[in-house]
Amino acid sequence: MKTIFLISGSLLAVLFVMLGIAIGVSYDASTEETLVWIQALCSVGGVVIAASTMLIALYALRTWKSQFDHAEKFKAIVNLETQLRSLYQSFDKYIENHTKVTVYNHQQDCLGLSNNFNLEVAKFDGLMDFSLSFLSTYEQDKVNGLYENQKDIFRSAIELVNSHRSIEDSTEFENLIVEKDKEITQSYLCFKNLLRTLRR
Repeated sequence: MKTIFLISGSLLAVLFVMLGIAIGVSYDASTEETLVWIQALCSVGGVVIAASTMLIALYALRTWKSQFDHAEKFKAIVNLETQLRSLYQSFDKYIENHTKVTVYNHQQDCLGLSNNFNLEVAKFDGLMDFSLSFLSTYEQDKVNGLYENQKDIFRSAIELVNSHRSIEDSTEFENLIVEKDKEITQSYLCFKNLLRTLRR
């Protein structure tokens, strides 16, 4: 930015110097020589003005593109945050229902909630692929690493429920599932906080 304005200012300064020379020449030469000088200086002045205008336009275009990219990145990250919340809410409903059926033998249908959770995962994957295009390689690695950890936590929660199928004493399981729920919540908060830092 400073460089462009410095160059533009220098070119304009040269233009004013040329105008000054033209005015000086007009007082110290014949009419014909004066016209030749003025025409030459006007031609050079036109080039100077065109060059300055082009530099300013390039800077304005670059600034606009930077602002546009930032706005698109911000919108993509906000949408990803919204989908992240939906993903965790969907998993919470699914694992709660799956626990009732698997551990406590409740007669409920888990298929609908399972399909809904898988749908939320697919939506999140699609949005994440799009959002990552706005991030640096370092930021992409952080998001991907946290997402893989999140999926591992989801899988471990399902495995925990499946390993306590139709148990008689649920005390130990309930203690374990409370700890797992804390881990899931912590995972969500970490992911949400990371996305919020990436908005900037």
